[in-house]
Amino acid sequence: MKKTYVLLSIFLLLSMVHYAKATDACRCGNKLASTGDTKAEVLAKCGPPAFSEERTEERIERSRGDDYYDERGNLNQPLYNKVQVNVDEWFYNFGPNQFMQIFKFENGRLISIENGDYGY
Repeated sequence: MKKTYVLLSIFLLLSMVHYAKATDACRCGNKLASTGDTKAEVLAKCGPPAFSEERTEERIERSRGDDYYDERGNLNQPLYNKVQVNVDEWFYNFGPNQFMQIFKFENGRLISIENGDYGY
């Protein structure tokens, strides 16, 4: 019983080490960058990132809502379109005693902020 408790405790501790939590805001000096900001606003608040990556993703998007029947009883289904999404990830290094912050942008807007590993 004691051995099981110790193993479970070790497992939980190790699982928390690799946990990356998404947040809605990040303090950059005395300014606050938050989700919804543009790349220009984040650049003005936090300065240039230590590293950045850019890519384009193709996604399928619904152009109408749910299935519905028209006046004649015909079933109309939503249309799906391929859309291109520009994705940028900016990595901010705030030093060895703090977690790196990963800012993810889609089409120029900040959508998430995640903790990375410790900085350097």
